Amino acid sequence: RVADQVVAPCSASRACAEHFVGTLGRKLFRRPLSTEEQSRYANVITSAPDFATGVKLATRTLLASPHFLYRSELGVAQPDGTYRLTGFEVATALSYSLWSTTPDDTLLDTAAQGKLESRADVEREARRMVADSRARDSLKAFATQWLGIERLVTVDKAPTVFPSFTPELRASMAAETPALFEHVVFEGTGRFDELLTANYSFVDATLARHLGTGTGRVEVPAIRAAGLLGHSSVLTSYAHSDQSSPVKRGVFVREHLLCQEFPTPPANAGGVPRIDPNATTRERFRQHSADPSCRACHQYMDEVGFGFEGFDAIGRARTKDLGGR
Repeated sequence: RVADQVVAPCSASRACAEHFVGTLGRKLFRRPLSTEEQSRYANVITSAPDFATGVKLATRTLLASPHFLYRSELGVAQPDGTYRLTGFEVATALSYSLWSTTPDDTLLDTAAQGKLESRADVEREARRMVADSRARDSLKAFATQWLGIERLVTVDKAPTVFPSFTPELRASMAAETPALFEHVVFEGTGRFDELLTANYSFVDATLARHLGTGTGRVEVPAIRAAGLLGHSSVLTSYAHSDQSSPVKRGVFVREHLLCQEFPTPPANAGGVPRIDPNATTRERFRQHSADPSCRACHQYMDEVGFGFEGFDAIGRARTKDLGGR
């Protein structure tokens, strides 16, 4: 469709070929084409059997270029030996950071005019972009990916143990956490700690039945007054199919929130300890702290994960844990 819009005003000529590759190339490369590039891609069109075929070939060639497929931040050498990003590189960084997509014409025009050089220039454009709905969509996508809750779409739960875990409930869980992110950033304090301390959430009718709350913005019970850490999306994503998992939840905190990494488990590492099925999760996982080869890592995972044992494998609050569920 973009190609059609670019070619529409043209006639089948060399000038039209250069206009086409120059216009489309600017959008795809996120910068103007050099004179040599514009000539080379225009030659693809003019050397084709007919103009329409040439346009298709040129489009494919542009799309195959590393200048389209990869974002560069090479910059320009400065007298002091450092490198400064070009205006177009700044525009690209801004756009993919705030919108998760390519710069719009306004941002590219601003870069072309040399108006992305100062901190004030960047702030002006950033504020314009944050006011666009694409910034909210990008933030919510980031929240989902950062927390790893996209796995809600495919996570398995034993239907005999959790019959209420329906596709509708999955979707409601998945919507709650991005909604909190959006509110904190755009309407709330904008502080990271609010994400971990909020005593409220945003709940639809399906999730309200699951949590036993009202709908809309609701104040959550004290046990859930821990922001996203009390969200069913997180608690469900980091649990087994039929029971909670202090290991999965502990690793989630360590890796996703504290940016710590653990080595690959040894080949002889076991799964969930097979002990008395009527024992609590804490009792069953005591094996990890008793075995020195396990304790090396599990001392950092399990104790953190036990802090989530007030919730079952689909994020429901509980006061008893019998049978590891």
